[in-house]
Amino acid sequence: MECGKLWWLARIGVAGVAWVAMTLAVAAEPPGQAVADGGAVQQQDAPQSGSGGSVKETVEAEGDGGRGSDASAPATVAVQGSAEGTSKGESGQSSGPSVIRVSQPSGPVRLRVLEPERALGQGSGDAASGERAGERGKSEGESEPAPAADPPTRAEPGQLSATASDEVKPLPAEPQPTHSLQPTPDPQTAGPVEVETASFNGVTPGVTTAAKLNTLWGEPSKTIQQAGKTLLLYRMDEFPQVEVTLRAGKVQAIVVRLQGRFPARTVAEQLELGAIRPVLVADDKGNILGQAFPERGVMFAFEPSPEPGKTTMQVTSVILEPVTAESFVLRAETYLEAQTELSLADLDQAIQLDPLNHRAYWLRARVLAALGRPQEGGISSDKAVELEPSDAQYRVTRSQILGQVGRYAEAAEEAERALADCQKRPHVKARASCLLGDLAASGDKPDYKKAFRYHSEAIKAASQLVESPYPAVRIAAKKVLLDAHLGAANDIAWGFWDQKEKAVPRWLEQAEAIAEEMISQERASRELRMRVATRALTACVGLEGKVDPTPWVEKCVSVGEELLAAADSPLRRKRLQWDLALALYDAVQTYQMRGEHAAALGYGQRSAEYFQQGQSLRGDSVAEQYLV
Repeated sequence: MECGKLWWLARIGVAGVAWVAMTLAVAAEPPGQAVADGGAVQQQDAPQSGSGGSVKETVEAEGDGGRGSDASAPATVAVQGSAEGTSKGESGQSSGPSVIRVSQPSGPVRLRVLEPERALGQGSGDAASGERAGERGKSEGESEPAPAADPPTRAEPGQLSATASDEVKPLPAEPQPTHSLQPTPDPQTAGPVEVETASFNGVTPGVTTAAKLNTLWGEPSKTIQQAGKTLLLYRMDEFPQVEVTLRAGKVQAIVVRLQGRFPARTVAEQLELGAIRPVLVADDKGNILGQAFPERGVMFAFEPSPEPGKTTMQVTSVILEPVTAESFVLRAETYLEAQTELSLADLDQAIQLDPLNHRAYWLRARVLAALGRPQEGGISSDKAVELEPSDAQYRVTRSQILGQVGRYAEAAEEAERALADCQKRPHVKARASCLLGDLAASGDKPDYKKAFRYHSEAIKAASQLVESPYPAVRIAAKKVLLDAHLGAANDIAWGFWDQKEKAVPRWLEQAEAIAEEMISQERASRELRMRVATRALTACVGLEGKVDPTPWVEKCVSVGEELLAAADSPLRRKRLQWDLALALYDAVQTYQMRGEHAAALGYGQRSAEYFQQGQSLRGDSVAEQYLV
């Protein structure tokens, strides 16, 4: 095939892709090189940032990966080459045109109790900051006011440190993350698409047998035996090399090398993949390797970029594998916050494909909790822990959901267990400490001093990880820093401390700086600004009117309205309206305590409007049930 002509791209059938990292690495090799074993590669712990989706090889040779090339009435389009039918060449070379087939197809009240994270950019954390429902009372162990602590200082803009005086010694070298593929958002969206496996020249991964392959394509030009697999190399007129991996007598994967490189959008259009929401796939350091199309089992391997973290979006190889749950899990985690409903659908699809996929259940629990449905989320969370009890990250999420529904003792017990189980995962340990602080500040008998100690521990632990070369660890640590600063600000505001009206604004200022740094450096969502503003308003209630809430009210409304204008679904819009209503209710309480009744009345009316608009999304958390 001449470079620049894309006849062969006319149609790529319907299939699925397990697209392990090794396959992408192999696809990036120049034609003619032997392909290494595409063994299982698991995903690094996500911050949840999306940052992570689990990508590991789960496809076994047994079982069909979808409808094969015998699907009724497939449309066939010949690529550039001879107009005659494909015939078997004598040294494994195909003499006819290659064909890709496609089937047709009374005191101040704190209202937000352990809210799920909904605003942390590329994926969410294991648990959100905790807040107490009910009237503020005297905390256990707080007989006399103590001086309010100042927040950690920042040596210079962008540098996050634990304290001004403590020299933070680095943790032992981080172990190499076990998961190597991280999700990176792709802006395209689309509706539901039928799930079906793609085929190439009559061969369908997961379906076609070795005997059938030999009948269709003839003998390969080269055969390479690997551990439990066989790699067959073919030469075709249109492509420098086509590589087929066999396992247990069936085709497992096909890698089609292209002559030259082509823009990903052009290739996707030619292969009629435009209706599918793709997801970019990156390694553990954020380098983009390619782009996956979950419903078809198709992946594009990109030409490597000379700049770390950048992508050329130039396709050098097309990879076909059976549809698996992992691609849907990756896409769900990538869009966990931006497209919550679609992520939930992806996770349901993943569980349908693999009922034992514990990561899918874990992410599903987080989605449901974020949607204000923690009771349902608890069921998925329980299932994730049942399937993988050793994963501390799953226990942190379970603890957060238990706290969200008011089961604080069980939540604390689960968080303590997670803390004990994550010694080799420092970012998860930091999150568990932060959650324990949230829980200590919640319930009928909050202990704000204990909560502050936990939040301080979380800050110290997370500060040592903010320079990690692994985005999943680095972003997770920054999220903990943000939540722990907001938690500490509220601990001081609601506890019994001296000069807290001076200390709390400094903690909030530091939290705001962390949020802005994440937005500018980590491409985090603008919802971080709203998160800071809403927690700041809760702190203002705890300060009993000693701090003017107006700057935070204005920021909250401004960002909230921007997010509402950009909301791409009724569900997301109603969630934002409900959150704005809760935040403005805090503002109303503060203005009342300050005697600013006109402002209280004005924001009270706006709060009532938002409550009415978001009423249908009222969740089953303790805070939201208390409110109504």
